[in-house]
Amino acid sequence: MALPASGQIGFGQIITEFKGTNNQTENEISDYYSGAGLVTSTTGPNVPTSGEIRWSDFYNASNVSGTADTSWSMNWDLQNSVSATSGYTEAYGWVQFSREDTNNRVKINWADGTSTTQATVYTGYVTHSNLGTITSIEAQYNVSSQSCNSNCATMGSNGIPNDGSYTPTLFGYSSGTYYTVPSSGGLKFEWLAQSNPNQNLTGEIGGAFPMVIGGDPHFRIKIVSSAGTFYSVCSVTATNISLSASNGSTNTGGFGGGNFGGT
Repeated sequence: MALPASGQIGFGQIITEFKGTNNQTENEISDYYSGAGLVTSTTGPNVPTSGEIRWSDFYNASNVSGTADTSWSMNWDLQNSVSATSGYTEAYGWVQFSREDTNNRVKINWADGTSTTQATVYTGYVTHSNLGTITSIEAQYNVSSQSCNSNCATMGSNGIPNDGSYTPTLFGYSSGTYYTVPSSGGLKFEWLAQSNPNQNLTGEIGGAFPMVIGGDPHFRIKIVSSAGTFYSVCSVTATNISLSASNGSTNTGGFGGGNFGGT
C-alpha cells in the first residue's frame, strides 16, 4: 500500500512500506536513499540519492513492483470512401479509451467504416498490475498531418461543419497532446467525412500518421501511479489518412450515419 500523499509520515511507516527490519542494520534514514537498496527511483521517485532527506519525499511512495502492457494492437485505419445517389453519406473512424480500474486495465474500442457498410466495433485492453494508487490515466493520438476540405474546427449550424467533415481538433483534441481518460465514460478521438446533398458538398479528410519506424506511435497511453509512470503505445499499419463521402444528387434526406458512434 502506498504511503500517504500528504500530512504526517513516521519513520516506522517508511520502514514497514519498504520492508526494512528496524534493527541495527536498517534503522538509519540513509538506508532509505533512492538506490541504497530498499528504495528505487520507481518505488520512490521523489526520494533523493544523497544529501538532505525529508519525510515529505516519501509522499505517495510505494514498495510495489508495478507493470503495464507496453503496447497493444489495432486492426484499424482511416481509409474509407463512400458515394451514393441520394441522401447523406459518411466515411469515418474513431478510437475510444475507457478506464476499468477494478479490472486493472484500460479498455480501447475502435471502429471504421461508411454509412453503407456495417461497422464492427473492436475491443482491446492494456492491462496493469501492482500500480498502487493511480493518479491519472491519459491518452493521445499522433498525426503528421490532417485536414478537411472545409475548416475542420468550425461548427456549423447543425452542430458540425456544414459539409460534415471533422477531425478530433473540432472537439479540442490536438495531435501529440495528452488528454485525461475520465474515471467514468471515455475519451474518444473521431474523424468523419460526410456529404451534404442540400449544399452539393463532398466531405473529404486527408493526412497521415507518422512513419511506423522512427516516428511517434499513433496512439499512446500514460498511466501515472504511486509505483511510477507507465506508457503503452500502438501504431496502425496504414499510415495514410483518406476519408471521402460524396453524393450524386441534391435531394434532401436525413443523416445516413446510423453506424457512426460507439460505446
